[in-house]
Amino acid sequence: MSLQQNYSRLIRPPSIVVNEHNEIIHIFGDLQPLLKFRPGSASLAVNRVLPEVLVSVVSALLYKSLKESRVMFSDLVTFNDNNNTKHTLRVCVRPVKIESDNRYALVIFEEQKIQESETLNVVDIDAEITTRIDVLQQELAATRESLQATIEELETSNEELQATNEELMASNEELQSSNEELQSVNEEMNTVNAEFQEKVLRLNQANADLDSMAKAVGVATIFVDPNLQITRFTADAVTVFKLRDSDIGRPLTEIRHTLHDGDLSSYFEKTMKTGRVFEKEISSQNGETYLLRILPYQVPSEHAMGAVITLIDVTAIQDRVRLQAILDALPEHVAVLTTDGTIGMVNAAWKRFAKANGDPDLLHSGEGANYLEACRVLDQTQDKESAQDAYLGVKGVLEGRLPKFSLKYPCHSPTEKRWFVVNVAPIAGLYEYGAVVSHNNISPWVE
Repeated sequence: MSLQQNYSRLIRPPSIVVNEHNEIIHIFGDLQPLLKFRPGSASLAVNRVLPEVLVSVVSALLYKSLKESRVMFSDLVTFNDNNNTKHTLRVCVRPVKIESDNRYALVIFEEQKIQESETLNVVDIDAEITTRIDVLQQELAATRESLQATIEELETSNEELQATNEELMASNEELQSSNEELQSVNEEMNTVNAEFQEKVLRLNQANADLDSMAKAVGVATIFVDPNLQITRFTADAVTVFKLRDSDIGRPLTEIRHTLHDGDLSSYFEKTMKTGRVFEKEISSQNGETYLLRILPYQVPSEHAMGAVITLIDVTAIQDRVRLQAILDALPEHVAVLTTDGTIGMVNAAWKRFAKANGDPDLLHSGEGANYLEACRVLDQTQDKESAQDAYLGVKGVLEGRLPKFSLKYPCHSPTEKRWFVVNVAPIAGLYEYGAVVSHNNISPWVE
């Protein structure tokens, strides 16, 4: 049951409940005439909210009541409230028991008159104050004796401290000497530290340059130590080896890859044993062809030798070599044009014919020359009509307006009459090349 439930029905006059620190924790009734707040920090202590005439009375009763655990009454107290109304009160203090270890008291302010014959536990405030002063004087005397003993102990301690201080001064002189030596060492350390910081900056710059160069080159690269444990790899290596950042420190032989040749460890052993570069073309499961190169390297401060493996994608080069071989096997004069008419590839028959017919250095009909521009040049010669038709036909195929183009035209030499047919076909798909042009000599079939 709460404090309010216990006492609200029994208390009629204005009352307050205070704790053992004389702080108000609950108010019953209209206490407004009895309140007089002081300026300063906010507080609910009785000496901060009650009139001066009631502060000493309530404080003495609380001390007596809580000390002896019994109900105490004061003499009649007269005072004027904030409205200058005169009040005559009797203060009653009752110890309160609540379900806790703290002590509480109920302070009741009664304006009722009490009969003279009624026996009350009236407290003589002056006597209580005198008694309280005597107790405080006794405590003060004991404190003085304790203080005197403490002073004597401090004097003894002071002598010991003086001796200790002399020892500390001697030690301080030694420390100052040591400090000077440490300052000299510190200056040397600062110099060394500055050198190290400069080296660290250079190392960071070198690492950044190495990473940027690896990304710019776009070559799959893996660094391994003498035990074939991975120390570094580039992002392009992930397309061939199933590598993750956590694989640093793992043996390369434990990493899965897409290469058909799985005997990489023997290549590394051979490179580290001979100290020579190892090269080999190797294919992958995805159809790419790589140039495998293993280069030995050695850190100057270490005796053991590591290695670097690079995988250069030469698929396009191999495809071009195979395509060139196929074109060279054809008897027709064949040229492959880009989408703007530039000659990208020619076969051996084309080159032989060009060299034999006035272009020995292939300046106007070799790779890099523009086929359409060559047709424009021929447009100014005696074969103007055929050159113009060839120009329009080739341009139409390159632009996608014609599915194909074919034209028979004369190409006489000083010694013979020659007839050729040019066939132009588009290259399907999104490639850099747009069309294939072939020239066939049909003179034996033309009368």
